Parts: sequence; structure tokens; C-alpha cells
Amino acid sequence: MAEKRSTHPSTSPPDPKWERIAREIKSQEMLPAGVEAADAVAAVLCALAQRLSAGEARQLIDALPFWLGPMLRPCAVHFEAAAPFARGEFLARVAEHLQVESEAAGPLTGAVFAAVRKRLPPKEINDVRTQLPQELREWWGPPAPLKAAAGPDAVSAAIFGEIERREVLGPDIPAADGAAAVLCVLLQRLPGHLARQLMGELPGTLRAMLPPCALHYEQPEGFGRDGFFQRVRQAVPVGEEATGTLARTVLAAVGEHLSPETIERVAAQLPMELRALWGTSPPAWPPEDPALAAVLRELEGSGALPPKISAADAAAGILCVLAERLSRGEAQHLAALVPVPLRETMRACAQHLEEPETFDREEFLARVSRRLRVDRRAAEEITRGVLAAVRKQLPAEEVRHVQGQLPKELEELWAPAVTV
Repeated sequence: MAEKRSTHPSTSPPDPKWERIAREIKSQEMLPAGVEAADAVAAVLCALAQRLSAGEARQLIDALPFWLGPMLRPCAVHFEAAAPFARGEFLARVAEHLQVESEAAGPLTGAVFAAVRKRLPPKEINDVRTQLPQELREWWGPPAPLKAAAGPDAVSAAIFGEIERREVLGPDIPAADGAAAVLCVLLQRLPGHLARQLMGELPGTLRAMLPPCALHYEQPEGFGRDGFFQRVRQAVPVGEEATGTLARTVLAAVGEHLSPETIERVAAQLPMELRALWGTSPPAWPPEDPALAAVLRELEGSGALPPKISAADAAAGILCVLAERLSRGEAQHLAALVPVPLRETMRACAQHLEEPETFDREEFLARVSRRLRVDRRAAEEITRGVLAAVRKQLPAEEVRHVQGQLPKELEELWAPAVTV
């Protein structure tokens, strides 16, 4: 058996603060023989820090008492995304840290959580809880009231009431947890700036539950409908069939209280299969629009599309990435020349300031890959097919204008050299 780790804080026992927390944990009679309270706290909080996003782990460190927070720092050096492990893996990490059996790690974890919660502000208790799956929330404990006898604001209460009316959650699962789970996954699917804009328009009670979900950097995670549902189920125990109903209920109710601009910008960032959940239909692709019909026919006949990617979805996704790479003025100008549904997509994606994002060819294709959920090779083939189809509908002068804004390595994707 490996030597047991010992991670005592710099202010080691018999510091009075540690004596108090040690007494609380020992009073639960959950410590295995030979395990010190300080080591138990270190093991549990280290596993917790690894289960949270890096941003939330840092917030937890800052919220803990100064003599307790430093214990987590070595465990919170992971990248932004949290490690999505559940209860079994959590227990295994605690058990491995302390060199005890997994059966002993569960009760010990509950005792440490109870002691730590007493030393956190209510908001941080709730922020941590939001990031944990249901089976770990049971150990972490119930939400902490932010204000004595305070209920949700009127808009949040209406959203929670609609969830309760649809009866998609079990009787022991608060509607607020269901709403937070769906919205947290949505925020993770959006670019960081847009996630924060959406949060800013949410009603106060819901907004207070979600900050840890919008701490990622600009690039979102590229999951689709199945990944969306899976993440919701990791947060709240809901059946597969009920997950879609829960997501549609929450997003439709929230959408009634957002500005048209935010609704449009969120829709533009989602693949077609998620736009229906968001409550906005995919852009109408009118058959009477000859330019659009020509683009879609060209793309469908190119052989570049995988079976599960529609021509409309591919065109919208790649033009959105192109709009992010062009200056805002050029993106808006190009948008005015493409068919109407594609025009709205490009305008929604060209909300940056005048200077474009300066990413290269590899990042361009990486964004396409994440947006359409295809591999790097397929992303390049689809990109070439879409851009070739769009180019044929543009005047030669506009083709040159776009080309002039792209670096050499992206010029070749936009307008491949012609071999004479």
C-alpha cells in the first residue's frame, strides 16, 4: 500500500480554528482509524476542486477562510472545464488520497462538507451546488437561503411554476434546480461574451444561481442535442424522455423575458437541432429564393456533407465563423449579399467590435469542427464546399474584398488558386 498522503495547512493543529473544525468532523464519528481531520478535509476539498470548473474552484478558494483556502490551490490548477466525474469517482479519489476503503469515504465526505459549508457565504454554497450532479448535491446539502424568508422574484417564480405544472421532475427535485441545470448547460454551449449577456437579462433569482456556468473563456464547448440532454441529466435526475420536455419548458419560459437581439444572437450560435429547443425555429429556407436554392443545391451536390449534417446547418455554421474572422463592417457588407436566412445568421455572428478576431486557418477549422461536431478533415471539406457555393452567388468585387481581409492561409480556403 502506498504511503498515505498528509496535507496539513500551514497553520497546523493545535491552531484554535483547526481544533473547532476537527471537533465538528470527529463528532460525526465518520473518520476511519488513523485518519486526521486535517487530512480528511484536504482529501475531500481536493476532489471537490477537481470536480468544479477552474473559475468556480478559484472562487471557492477565495471564499474559504484564509487558513483553509490554500489547501485547495494545488488541486485547482486544471483547465477551465470541470472533470465530469460522478459519485463513484469522487469517492475513489478521496479514498486513494487517504488510503482507505471507498465505503469509508462517503460518510467522511458528508462530514467534511457539513463543516466546510458553515464557513462559506450562502452564495458560494449555492454556486458550488449548481456545478455538482444530483448524487453529489445530496452530500453537499440543500441550497442556502440568500435572504431570510426571501422567495424568488416574480419572473423566476413564473418559470418555476411552469416547470412544476409540466411535472417533468420528481417530487423531491426543486423546479429551481431543473431551471438552473438547463440554463447552465446552455451557457456552456455559448461563447463567453454571449453567455454573460444572456445572464445579464435573466431574472435575479435565476441569475444568482448561474455565475459558475459562464466562467469559461470565449470558445464554447461544441456539443449537440444528445450532449445537451446528457449534461442536464448529470445535474438533475430526470428520465431521457422528460429531459427534452424540461429543456423546452425552461428555454421557452426564459425566452419570453429576453430581448429579440439576444434571442437572435443565441439562435445563431446553436446548431439546428438545438435551435428548436431554444424556442426559435431554424431559419426559414424558402424554396422560392433562387439564390438560396442554388447555394444549397451546390453544397448538397459537392459530396462534402456527412450524412447527419444538413446543407442549411453547414452553410449557417461556416458563415458564422467567417463573420467572426472578418471586420464587422465587411461581415455586415457580405451579409447583405447572401440569401436572407444566411444574412440573418451572419449579422447575428458579426456583433464584435470593428476589429475581427485574428485566428488562423487551424482555429477557423477548429471552430467549424466544434460547431458542426465533425473531425478536422470533414471540417475542411465542408468549409470548402460552403465557401465555393457562396462565392458563386457573389460579385467578383465582393469576393476580392473578403479575400483581402484574410491571411494567406485562409485565402486558399475562400478562393483556391486556379491552376492554369
